[in-house]
Amino acid sequence: MQSIKVIVPATSANLGPGFDSLGLALNLYATFEFTLMDEGLEIEGCPDEYKNENNLAVTAFRGIYWRQGQRAPGLRLKIHSDIPSTRGMGSSSAFLTGGALAANAFLGNPFSRQEILQILSAFEGHPDNVTPALYGGFTATAMHGGAPCMAQFPVNERVHLCALIPSFELSTSASRMALPATVSHKDAAYNLSRVALLIKAFETADPQLFSVAMSDRLHQPYREHMIDDYKTVRLNALAAGAAGIYLSGAGPTLMCVYLDEEVPARIEKLIAGLRNDWRVLPLEVDREGARTEVLE
Repeated sequence: MQSIKVIVPATSANLGPGFDSLGLALNLYATFEFTLMDEGLEIEGCPDEYKNENNLAVTAFRGIYWRQGQRAPGLRLKIHSDIPSTRGMGSSSAFLTGGALAANAFLGNPFSRQEILQILSAFEGHPDNVTPALYGGFTATAMHGGAPCMAQFPVNERVHLCALIPSFELSTSASRMALPATVSHKDAAYNLSRVALLIKAFETADPQLFSVAMSDRLHQPYREHMIDDYKTVRLNALAAGAAGIYLSGAGPTLMCVYLDEEVPARIEKLIAGLRNDWRVLPLEVDREGARTEVLE
């Protein structure tokens, strides 16, 4: 029986001043193998609590069939994911993307990638993780008239990423609740002035631009108290030579941008022994995005 394999990259959103708009695809992946059955649902490769209709890959899979006016068939789903869950690295977006692209492939690709982006943005509520998951690279997305408008930007080959991942989880909903209902014009202008600088920093690998452009006043100051050792880890990463550091998505992962290949090893030495067993994971930008393969 024919199967569809979908490989989806991890993503990192917000990127300092780019709250709910900027995102990066990373070379850490979730792989899904979908096989149609006459009826029923079988899932392997994830915790028991997600081996049901609430699995986001299944939700998106069935949602695409519904959009096409069809009832989804039975499904066997095998999952292998290296993306940590509830750590601010786009695991939810990866599952949604995998399910949507598999269903679209089984249906003969009636939806374009832009249409898939719009459907998934409705699922997620905001498109900053879904966009790089689908398209790869460094992206910006804005909602306009109810539809996502996206752009991709170049990333210099000298720019590398390093995820600092603690042992504890932080739910997106809890992290969202920490944000204020309104912000000042001064803080909004502060972030806006840095977004363009950050885009240029990724293009040129300019460490001075990164040091200015990566700061934020819209979400990180309100969330840092939820992350044990936040200030210690951040200061040590900068002392180790990181060009910039930001809270990835809703956290708790901190993402470093670095230019010197020795930076991850230096960070590891400086934060060794912290109580939350911070994992230091060097990464690169995934420039391809999600890909689909037909398995015979």
